[in-house]
Amino acid sequence: MLYEEPDTEVDTFTQAQINHLKIGYQPPNTELGIIARVLQFPFSVIDKAGNTLPDQLFTIFLSPVDNKPPQVVNTGFVVKERGSTVLTPDILYASDQDTDNTRLTFTLTSLPVHGDLQYESNRISVGGAFTREDILQSRIIFQHLGSESDRDSFKLEVSDGMHKIPIQVHITIQPIDDEQPLLVAAPIEGLLAFNIEVDERGSTPITSQTLRATDSDTNDLILTFLINTLPEKGVLWWTVNLHHHSLKKTSTQGWWPMNTTQGR
Repeated sequence: MLYEEPDTEVDTFTQAQINHLKIGYQPPNTELGIIARVLQFPFSVIDKAGNTLPDQLFTIFLSPVDNKPPQVVNTGFVVKERGSTVLTPDILYASDQDTDNTRLTFTLTSLPVHGDLQYESNRISVGGAFTREDILQSRIIFQHLGSESDRDSFKLEVSDGMHKIPIQVHITIQPIDDEQPLLVAAPIEGLLAFNIEVDERGSTPITSQTLRATDSDTNDLILTFLINTLPEKGVLWWTVNLHHHSLKKTSTQGWWPMNTTQGR
């Protein structure tokens, strides 16, 4: 081709054009992959008198260029509380059409907060790296450490030696109800932690300021209080639609409504 006009192909050219850098070669506009190529074309040299030097061979060594960044698969994953997940290729992977895949690396740049990224049970620190082969061999594991958070993440840098692609891997944590409820008591000097004052022949509601429980694994509104012993001098009841429901004890089913009175 003419060097200054790449779209103009030539099949003859002169020594003068070569001396003035007018002739060049441009490879096809296709991705070569990772394998070098060798191209050859025959040519002849002829002078003004018609004398010919025939059957010469010109060789071109075509080297691949790493001009494509890696293609990354990063779907995130789900792990159970206190559990572990193996990072499989459908979770995290990379490929590169112009780089040997053995050169692809994943470098940890930001740690997860609620767990550890591990290489065969060994914790990976910031700056630690693993390969695509490590993922294929199931060597990379995320171990959750048991906190009550439902989300986490860590950051990686994927590189083919030429390009660096930052990614963030998102983690969804499935909670397990393994924490017992806790009673929340407002300290009152000189009094028991949970108490109410009631006038003779009167009644008083039991409020969340009087008695309250919480559970980090459960919605507090569905926590249930089980009564072991009813008061000897008085009645416990709850109100539904202005009706008071008191409690009695059965031999097999615990405490159940005994009678109903119209609220006023």
